[in-house]
Amino acid sequence: MKDRKNYKVFVICSDGELYEGSTWEAILFAQQKKLKNLILIIDRNNQIVMDKTEDCIKLDPLEKKFLSFGFNAQTIDGHDFKQIDKAIKIAKTGKYKKPQVIIANTIKGKGVAFMEKEVKWHHSVPNQNEFIKALKILK
Repeated sequence: MKDRKNYKVFVICSDGELYEGSTWEAILFAQQKKLKNLILIIDRNNQIVMDKTEDCIKLDPLEKKFLSFGFNAQTIDGHDFKQIDKAIKIAKTGKYKKPQVIIANTIKGKGVAFMEKEVKWHHSVPNQNEFIKALKILK
């Protein structure tokens, strides 16, 4: 921070991105350099394009992993706006003097029963009928 400004840097990534070595290298770098202005938000929907994350390569216990990597970690319901707001406010305080991670547990397709937790909807586009059906459900 050459200009000494107190900016926060937000990074949003999926749990599937945690299968990448370069992601863990960046996490290690953030901890080593004590990037206290970094707030990492992980969309923890437990799915990747091929299957469920825990059926491919287990990521849990995710919060404990981040704690062991020197982050301050919070796990929240990623569909609860009050929890999201509270977690971001805590992370922004800067009182922890280390990188922050917010693990936001979400459900892919939340609110549309035929899409919820279905791996297909991780990468598919609804046809016209499915789109109309989903819109009616969400109204």
